Formats: sequence, structure tokens, C-alpha cells
Amino acid sequence: MPRIKALDQESFLPPAKEKETSKEGEEKPKEILEMRGSGFFKGDKLIGWLDEETTRGYLWVRGEVKGGVVVVENPVDPNAFISLEIKSSKSKIIPRIDKENIQIDINVSSSLNLVENAGSINVENEKTIRDLQQRAAEAIKKEIQKAVIKAQETKSDFLGMGEVVRALYPKVWEGLNWSEEVPFVDINIDVQVDVEEAAMTLGPVMLPSQRLK
Repeated sequence: MPRIKALDQESFLPPAKEKETSKEGEEKPKEILEMRGSGFFKGDKLIGWLDEETTRGYLWVRGEVKGGVVVVENPVDPNAFISLEIKSSKSKIIPRIDKENIQIDINVSSSLNLVENAGSINVENEKTIRDLQQRAAEAIKKEIQKAVIKAQETKSDFLGMGEVVRALYPKVWEGLNWSEEVPFVDINIDVQVDVEEAAMTLGPVMLPSQRLK
């Protein structure tokens, strides 16, 4: 369930000068509604809240990330960051049951566009692109891990892993108390990222003499 927070519009406005202070009877700025994470359920009971990163971790697992930006550190300039726009994503939950051991693989793949390059970096270098892809994959994996940890801590499978177990292993499912099993499931996360384009990338302007160095 999306979580909506009411924010005072004044927090989005520049500080008012003494002559611009509101007069008595003047209409005050209205509140602004903003999406701030989500609430999750166990059955039909709301049991907790997820912050923005954990919510997107949930969406990665469900294959429902429709857009947004992944920000990673510049591989050649630790003081700068690179923004990667999410172009598409898909996911697959694969359960594996061996005797009493339940393992679940969460495989996520995403296609990203490099839209903002802060700092100096050669986006035509294959090694650099591979580094960016690895950094983006690690960032996405961290978001998924936060969602997995929350699900296991609260014994609430809001990620939908049990749906797949029930569909593929109906006989095993009949003997499971899934909410009690969730904390002990061995969950493996694999994220694959493909940086497709860098056409809109902006980098710092360098003199010809600097480019030769």
C-alpha cells in the first residue's frame, strides 16, 4: 500500500523576507502530498512501513519497477556520481526444494541509460562500462536485500515468494506453515545490468592538451 505524507508547502519555498511575511487573514500555503515509501501487510493486517529504498527493492523483486534513477559512484572519480535511468526491468523467482531445505533464487535484470556524468570519465571504454554495470547491480542488490531482510524479520512474505512455491510444489506447500518458514529460507539474489546508451551524457570540458595526457 503506498504511503502518502503531507508536507508543509512552506518547506518548498525560499525564506520570506521581513516585508513579505504573511498578514493576518492571508491564506497560508497548503500542504503538499508526497509518496514516501509504502505499508506492508500480513494477511489483512498492516504490520509495518517500508522506506523508499526498501519499497523499490520490493518492486525489483516483483518486476514492477517502471522508471527512476540509479545513482552510483564514478569509477574514476570517487567525489563524483553518475546517474543511470531505469529503462526496463524484469525478475524471476525460482524456488528449489531439497528434502527440508528451501532455497529461492531472485533473478533481476535491468536495462539502464547513462543520463548524467559528473566528473571525468570515458564512456566509450568497455572496462568503464562494465564497472558501471557492476556498481549499478550492487546498488540494486542492496535495495532488494533490504526488502528481503524486512520480509524475513517480520515473517511477512509481501515479496510473493510463497506464491511461486505453491504453484511449483503444491504437495510440499500443503505441509508448510509458510509464515514460519520465511525467516529460514535461503535466498540468493542475482542482478544483471546492461548499460545501453550514453548519448545524453555530459562530461567536463577539457582542453585538447589535457585530453592527450
